[in-house]
Amino acid sequence: MSTVALSIRQLRYEQRVFWRTPATLFFTAGLPVALLAIFSSLNAGDRVGVGGGTRFADYFVPGMATFAVASTCYGNVAVRMVHRREAGLLRRARTTPLPAASLLAGYIANATHIAGLVVAVLTVAGMTLFDVPAPADIVLLIGGTVIGALSLSAVGLAVSTLIPRLDAADPIILGTLLPAMFISGAFQPVDGHSVLGHISAALPFRHLLQLHLAAFGAVDDHSAVAHLAALAAWGAVGVVVSARRFRWR
Repeated sequence: MSTVALSIRQLRYEQRVFWRTPATLFFTAGLPVALLAIFSSLNAGDRVGVGGGTRFADYFVPGMATFAVASTCYGNVAVRMVHRREAGLLRRARTTPLPAASLLAGYIANATHIAGLVVAVLTVAGMTLFDVPAPADIVLLIGGTVIGALSLSAVGLAVSTLIPRLDAADPIILGTLLPAMFISGAFQPVDGHSVLGHISAALPFRHLLQLHLAAFGAVDDHSAVAHLAALAAWGAVGVVVSARRFRWR
């Protein structure tokens, strides 16, 4: 069986595991929607300092879309890979005809698929519950989400190789993901010319957020190509690190 066929089989396996695990389903798909409902309700009528006074909900939907992609592709991929490695599941998989390339491709494809679904749910929820306008550039929304998901999945795999033990996985991932989300502006605007703005500009999350904001028309950003290139560069680094450091046990 070819590597591509094995990758597709691994994707199907990952999909079955995901949909049959209620806790993972809720925290991956349900939590961003819950945060959207809570914060948009609490800040109903408020405006944020983006684009001359954007409604909070209009800004928060792209922000939660970015958070959903990051938590699904960076957070979940890294933690699940560490769990399977430390539980011996990867070592067991090594005895099968499944090559490492197909295993990692299945992981990344699964995370990208789930992230796309969550972004779609958030978009519909924002439009129906909080009168958020439809995306102004659907092609940019889809393209940014896919490139961002692929890149952050690769980064998540790379980070998983740096986590020594399972009990260190959650602190490391949450300790890097949440601060990055806040300084990147996913929960509230962060001035790109501030110290935090310059720091977050070196991270992939802010580039994904800017793509989502532009796709929804929340900001007027003409640097989509630069943001996509930055995400692709992070993804390439993640692939190289993952390929060099991946171990079955």
